Amino acid sequence: MTPTSSVTPQVLRCATSSEFLGVLPHLTGLAPEPGILLVLFRGSRAEQSLRFPLPSTGERRELRDMLSSLSTLLGHSGAGKARPAIVIYTDESFAPAPPRVTAWWEEIAEAIAARMLSRGWPLREFCVQASDAWAPLLTPDVPIPRELSEISLPADAAQLEQDCEMPRSLAELAALPEARPSIAAALAPAIADLVSAPAETPRPPAEAAPLFAEYLLAGAGTSDTAATPLDVLAMHGPISLARLLRDCAHIEHWLIAAVTILTSASFVPEITDPESGRLLRRPLTRPQGDTGDAEIVGSLLEIGCATPRREQMQRAARLLHTLIAHAPREYRPGALALLAWIWWELGMLSLGERFIEQALSIDPNCQPASIVRELLRGPPQWLVSRLRQPPSETAAASA
Repeated sequence: MTPTSSVTPQVLRCATSSEFLGVLPHLTGLAPEPGILLVLFRGSRAEQSLRFPLPSTGERRELRDMLSSLSTLLGHSGAGKARPAIVIYTDESFAPAPPRVTAWWEEIAEAIAARMLSRGWPLREFCVQASDAWAPLLTPDVPIPRELSEISLPADAAQLEQDCEMPRSLAELAALPEARPSIAAALAPAIADLVSAPAETPRPPAEAAPLFAEYLLAGAGTSDTAATPLDVLAMHGPISLARLLRDCAHIEHWLIAAVTILTSASFVPEITDPESGRLLRRPLTRPQGDTGDAEIVGSLLEIGCATPRREQMQRAARLLHTLIAHAPREYRPGALALLAWIWWELGMLSLGERFIEQALSIDPNCQPASIVRELLRGPPQWLVSRLRQPPSETAAASA
């Protein structure tokens, strides 16, 4: 949930399901679009929201995977007992067209309700918002479609639109910014030359940290945020930018970038030392025919236990997004995987999915993208840990 104002957030009380649906886009910053929105509560207040991809029509495996991710989060964090809320957003019609007897969203709703009931997790809100109607789903009767015009904001939400971001679609958030032609024209041959050059002895991965920090952490931890991502990009020569893209394609260097973004360049040697570090105890590039990335996934989960530095990571995401917009398409997958990982770490699983889909559509064998795809099956560890904490400890941790 992303208020843009620095003032104390306004407490809103939703008396009806229609008001709850009206508030959600403003609190999450996301416009309604196909997906499953899970809202977690601490007491009577919404604590966190997560969006899961909507299983494709008829895809039972996707449905099982979604239920598994949902159960893992609610079970491991204890949030299931705190009466979460779930909204199913779908672009299909409320009533199925022949020859279907039951709409796909109904099958999803029945599966979610059965899972919640079997685990003893009561829901405080459970709704569906289709393309032409919405309905509450907690009633024992058959859901009755209601007009979308009924969805409205609570009476005390007059300042909500001023205090919070206007809702945006995932497509808007994932769209690449406009590239500056002069930079793109210089970057293409620079990276082509770098990739086609005779193989050189690989430099130690930790040596990549200063370059990553110089670009991806530009302005982090300071008040110097006047420079736009395009300004930062223009400050670097095409060779440096080409090295960034090349390093993002190799898993050892990609992990260095992730750690640098999550913490700082000075922290990298502590966990990358081949003898004592946690991250690079063995070569991480896959041997021929090996597709097992469980150890790397485990390492990323481990280093992601701390609450992320949101402003630092969001700025890194903007800088990386700008770099990708200027890169030739075939050299984007590793950087796209890094961008997807940032949004996963920030709790935006659906946005991470968008970037992983782009990466794998370019290179189905991109190792960083395959690893992040595994991470996207569940939430980041810091979120699970945060939800386990009593409210007083959570407030202290956030201070």
